[in-house]
Amino acid sequence: TWTVRNYVTFKEVIFSSSSGSRTLWISSVGWDEFRDEEPFHSLVQGRSQIERHHILRREGIRNILKDPVHYLRLCFGRIPAFWLGSHTTYLTGFSESFQAYAARGAFGRVLVKLSLFVLQLGLFALALWGVWLSFFREKENRYVRLICLLPVIAIAVVHFFLFATSRYQVPILPFVLMFSAAGMQGMTRRLKAGVSQV
Repeated sequence: TWTVRNYVTFKEVIFSSSSGSRTLWISSVGWDEFRDEEPFHSLVQGRSQIERHHILRREGIRNILKDPVHYLRLCFGRIPAFWLGSHTTYLTGFSESFQAYAARGAFGRVLVKLSLFVLQLGLFALALWGVWLSFFREKENRYVRLICLLPVIAIAVVHFFLFATSRYQVPILPFVLMFSAAGMQGMTRRLKAGVSQV
C-alpha cells in the first residue's frame, strides 16, 4: 500500500514509506532515534518530501560505502538495542539508564529496571529454547512452526541493517510469546521427568 500511495503522491516507485530513506540515513550514522539536528537539519532544510527522500537515500548509501566496517559495527550494536532495550524504554519514570538512576541514588528504580530486564531476558531465553525444541525435538507440524518463526526472522534481519527501536518488536511479540510458551512447556516436561525418576 505504501508503494501505491507513493506512486500516486510522487509519481515515483518507492517501495517503503517515504521516510524509509530517513531510516537508512539514521542507520548509517548510528543515531538511536530521530533528532531534527545537525547534520540532518542541513541536509533537508527547505527541501520537499521527495527531495528529502532522494538526498537521505543517497547520503545513507554513501555513508555505508565510505566506512562499511563502521556500519557493520552499528548493525551488531542494534541487536541488544532491539531485543533487550525495551524492558523500560517507554515506561514513565524508568526510561533513563541504570547509570543515571544509580548516580542520583535512585536505587529503587534501578531494582525495578533490573527486575524487568531479567524478566525480559528470561522471556527471550525461553523463546530460544522453544525454537530449539520446535525444530529439533518435535517432529509434527514443523511447517506451522516455521511459518510462525518467519516473521520474527524477517523483522530481526531488517532491523539488523536498519535503525531499530524497541517498539518495532510489537508485531512479532505474539510469535515470541508462542515460542516462549513452547520453551516453558519443554522445561516443565523435563522437570516432571526428573521428579518422577527420583
